[in-house]
Amino acid sequence: MIDRTRVVIVSGIPAGPGGTGRLVGHLATSAKEKGFPLTLVAKPEQLPLWRLVSLWRQKQRWVAIGRLISYAQRTVSFVIQIAYVIFMDRHTGLVLLHPQNLGFRLALALIARRRGPAILYLLDSSFFCIASYNYVRGEARPCLRCLGGRFDAIADMDCKPFPRAESIAVDYVKALKSYVAAGKLQLLAQTRIQAELAQRHFDLLEAPRVVGLWTEDWNELFEPGVGEGESCVNSNPTWDFVFHGYPVGAKGAHWLVDVARHCESMTFLFPFPKPVGFEAPFNCDFRDMSWETGLREAMRSAWCTAVPSLWSAPLEGSLVKSLAVAQRVAVVENDTSFSGEIPDELVIRLPRDPKSAATVIRDARAREWTPDPRRKLEWLRAFAGRRSEFFESLIQAAQRRPAH
Repeated sequence: MIDRTRVVIVSGIPAGPGGTGRLVGHLATSAKEKGFPLTLVAKPEQLPLWRLVSLWRQKQRWVAIGRLISYAQRTVSFVIQIAYVIFMDRHTGLVLLHPQNLGFRLALALIARRRGPAILYLLDSSFFCIASYNYVRGEARPCLRCLGGRFDAIADMDCKPFPRAESIAVDYVKALKSYVAAGKLQLLAQTRIQAELAQRHFDLLEAPRVVGLWTEDWNELFEPGVGEGESCVNSNPTWDFVFHGYPVGAKGAHWLVDVARHCESMTFLFPFPKPVGFEAPFNCDFRDMSWETGLREAMRSAWCTAVPSLWSAPLEGSLVKSLAVAQRVAVVENDTSFSGEIPDELVIRLPRDPKSAATVIRDARAREWTPDPRRKLEWLRAFAGRRSEFFESLIQAAQRRPAH
């Protein structure tokens, strides 16, 4: 059980449709349902200047002014809340989410001014990789060059901070090492593998606590009866393979296109418009669709859904949703990703070489490989149990006080 000690969560992303936004939404909803005194301070989503200009040119000037005023009000409120956290309220548990969007300087200031340790909940690989996705274009494996603090590779590989081009990014990852070593910062992980990476990077005697993850959009997928009858067997699907992810190199979109070149008899769907300069063979189809506008149905009917992340991905929403909905799921062999924790009976594990991966795919199709239904149901039901556990695990960790 959790006690009533208040916890403050400071997030660089507000509740919204994105992955972290849905996590923030789940935390806010859970706190309200449980009557827990959680203070959630979220940086407002930046107002795109081009949108204001567009509204102005369309003579919707009052709409543009209204949005600008609303953004200014939310920004002022955020600044006031942050000032309170920094200068006055140092006795509550403090959890930081997505420091890249929050701003590295602000994140470090929040850590430095606390009397006790702050907590960093690890969302991605930004605790050691300034690009967040520890992936180098052209390589079919996660990049671990900076793991352990060997940050010379940043200049050698010409790595750029992502998603914000902050010049302090290198100083930030170096400072994290110092704060963890000094006991000023504690870590929480989503998965066992992510915790082990953090243990290696920060030279910890024990791996950080694993608290899991839950986001609002998983609720409906994991209602009672999960795993029973979701996928729709289709003997003549429109597409053989559906890529579930964004057109980012680390997510494996380019890699899957290379696989498609060696699978000419199969069709591949990519759920986004074809990017400029993105070369693909004839059997690749690009459609602008989202989970709510056709992607879910395409995944249900396709022979297989591919989530070929090439970075050290923790609990990716695309993989979780695919396992719940798709007939079959293919991942790339990756022992630093959450996919490495999934039983072999549930996924087609592809080699990193695209040509070899195509051979495995053709063989699996010829054998009509299917996941073990009993093991899949067990796994999905066990995962569904995380829904009620995640919030309490996160809050309990934030309320812990180090021994003196």
